[in-house]
Amino acid sequence: MIELFQLIPFPLLILSIVLVIFPTIFTAIVRIRLYKHLIFLNDRVRRLINGESPGKKTRIIENLEARFEKASQNLEEVNTAALVDGIYSQEKFDFLGFRLRCHQWDYFSQALPNLLISFGLLGTFLGMTINLSSLIQKINQVKTTNTNESTDINNLLEQLEDPIQGMGIAFITSLIAVACSSLLTVINLQWNTNLAREDLISYLEDYLDNILQPRIEGKSRLDKSVNLMVKQQNDFLNRFHENVTNAVESSLGEIAREISQGNREAANLARQIYERFTESSGTISRAASEFESVINNFQNIIADEMKPTVKKFNRASKTFKQSQFPKKLSEASQNLATIQQNFSNSTSALEETVEVMKESSITLNNNSETLGSLAEEIINLNQNYREVLESHQINQQSLQEIIPQLNEGANNFESASQIIQDLQNQIQVREESLVKIQSELANLVETLKENSQEVNTEIQNFGSNLIDKLVEQVGNNNQKYQTLVEKFGSDNQEVQTLLEKIEESVGYLSDIKSKLDQLESTLESQNLVSNIRNLLRKSQ
Repeated sequence: MIELFQLIPFPLLILSIVLVIFPTIFTAIVRIRLYKHLIFLNDRVRRLINGESPGKKTRIIENLEARFEKASQNLEEVNTAALVDGIYSQEKFDFLGFRLRCHQWDYFSQALPNLLISFGLLGTFLGMTINLSSLIQKINQVKTTNTNESTDINNLLEQLEDPIQGMGIAFITSLIAVACSSLLTVINLQWNTNLAREDLISYLEDYLDNILQPRIEGKSRLDKSVNLMVKQQNDFLNRFHENVTNAVESSLGEIAREISQGNREAANLARQIYERFTESSGTISRAASEFESVINNFQNIIADEMKPTVKKFNRASKTFKQSQFPKKLSEASQNLATIQQNFSNSTSALEETVEVMKESSITLNNNSETLGSLAEEIINLNQNYREVLESHQINQQSLQEIIPQLNEGANNFESASQIIQDLQNQIQVREESLVKIQSELANLVETLKENSQEVNTEIQNFGSNLIDKLVEQVGNNNQKYQTLVEKFGSDNQEVQTLLEKIEESVGYLSDIKSKLDQLESTLESQNLVSNIRNLLRKSQ
């Protein structure tokens, strides 16, 4: 290891110490100091959240409290995250008597390892390219010189010594840079300022939103506007009484004085009227006494004159009692009442029957509609039957077309059988068995002819019978449904006419009822008049 460092020239060693090793050590110390500062701030803010004594407040907490109170007075809702980020970007920590910014040096300590690796790789590739170019030039020089092989190898080795040494120096410096970068990376992982910063920001936001904000309630712009409205309302209520009294006095003062004067005049008039009423009451009392004496005299005169008429009226009442006219009149009225009640019951029964007939007519209309729909369905079925019959006729025609083809096949078969018979006649000696086969084939041909003719005739008969029956059935069904529809239509018309007649009879009966009531009233009035006349005649 020492031999490797001995290969490095002294100036390059000084430069590597100054530019690589010293910045690495300085950055590591700054990183550790920044981490401790953030942990210290986290502890103070955590104490504030937990309600413990934080000791002396740090500068970042004081600045945040001042900014938060000021923002709460001017804004409805404070952006706590932006406020904390802005204050933290200005936070500084002490290092060897200097005030360094936390955000800036945190970023520098994170970027330096990558920077060292980049510089190390750059030095390595730069040294390799320079040394390789010089090495190629020296090899070319050795090739151009015409000397012995031993001297050429020695010269080549002497000339290769410097480029290889330079490449070793480049690799050693790159190793130093990579080692320092690895050391800084380990330190960054051990003293992780990112986690400490995130914890500090979350603690500060929690403190501002949940601890500090409830303490400064009433200082926001909304609270100020509400307080101003309350103050204005209080001032308005305080001034309202005075303004109302002044307005009432100014607008209603004269009217009140006029009303009071009118009340005085009304009281004087009432007093005068009372005095006049007392005077008139005396005159009225005198007139009443005089009127009472006049009435007494009038009663005596009327009593003397009405005695004979009263006697006559008593005699007339006695005769009226003896005649039993009230009893007969009450019996007649009771009979008329029973007749009227029976008549009303009959009219109500007629109305109920009319309603029942109306309902039955409605049901008949519905039934007629359903029958109409059924008739339409039946017509559709008839059309379907006709289509089926047409298809059956088409099939029958196709069968009729096929039958001649079968007949032609049978004729061809007969010609073939004749040919076979000719052949059989030629080979009767050698093939006696063919005779039997020929006879059997002839029988088969005849049976086929007979069967084909019978089948054709049966199919034709069956098709014609089926068509005739279907046509007759469809016609009968159509006639039946038409008769039913006509019958229901006639029944519906009869029911409607019957309802009209019943309504006319009900109207006629109501007219008769009104006429009977009029007749009853006239009879009662005539009987009463005649009885009164008789009584007056008897009394005379």
